[in-house]
Amino acid sequence: MSDNERENSVGPIIILVIFVAGLILVALADLFHVNVPTIMKMIVGSTTLGLVVFFMHRNGVALRFIVAVALAGLWACMWPAINYWELQQAAHPFLWGESLELSAPSIWWAAWYSKLGGLLALGALGYALGSRLDQRWTSYR
Repeated sequence: MSDNERENSVGPIIILVIFVAGLILVALADLFHVNVPTIMKMIVGSTTLGLVVFFMHRNGVALRFIVAVALAGLWACMWPAINYWELQQAAHPFLWGESLELSAPSIWWAAWYSKLGGLLALGALGYALGSRLDQRWTSYR
């Protein structure tokens, strides 16, 4: 097989990979009931979180900090979907029997204080859980 034939056979493979990735994105968007740009933000956030957790583990950071960052980070990765769901609720005021106003308050579960509270609560839970796992892990060594 010559170099020219190999170069010609790469094109269909790239097209196939892009097509499969698109199908996965659409399937995930349908699963979470969001649009494709929102699911892409969630995937980028989750990938970044995975890299952060990997490098924390690789550099010897204590397990309690890793678990805290992982749980709080997973919550933060859901924020684009929460924002999307809030907009979907606000776009259908007849569900609430109210008129749509631009100055209407946001839905409580999508407000900044709910996101911050969830972030702090999951971070604290992750720290406690990681401390417990860290104690058990060191006792088995």
